[in-house]
Amino acid sequence: MQKFKKREKLWTKDFVIVSVINFLIFLAHFLLFVTIASFAVDAFGATTDLAGLVAGMFIIGALIGRVLTRLGVRTAGLDQRLATGWPGTTPSQFFGQKLAAGLLFFAFFPAMNLAGLHPFGPWPVWTWPLRPRWTSLRWRPF
Repeated sequence: MQKFKKREKLWTKDFVIVSVINFLIFLAHFLLFVTIASFAVDAFGATTDLAGLVAGMFIIGALIGRVLTRLGVRTAGLDQRLATGWPGTTPSQFFGQKLAAGLLFFAFFPAMNLAGLHPFGPWPVWTWPLRPRWTSLRWRPF
């Protein structure tokens, strides 16, 4: 009599985390794809033809970047990639710097915004319900 192998679960914690991260990356890319043409028209006064060309170049550049990134990930480990792109950095330093940058972004800048300090201008996140007015490269909420 033949014994059956135990089936592994598909919906594990790691699978769900990776799926959520991939979905968020996918969402960020496609939100940029959709809005870049209208941003070029509003912010820079570009024609619709030129805005479509910019959006197309953005999409093609993103695809080429994904292919080149995947080739780099496949052929080299993290140590080799860090030695090429950021010499003298170990993986632990790299992840520590990512953590520090994330804490700075998600804790320090919102606290400055609440205190009324705007080092890069007011955050558009707080004013999304308003209709944005782009003049040159500066954000003008009113």
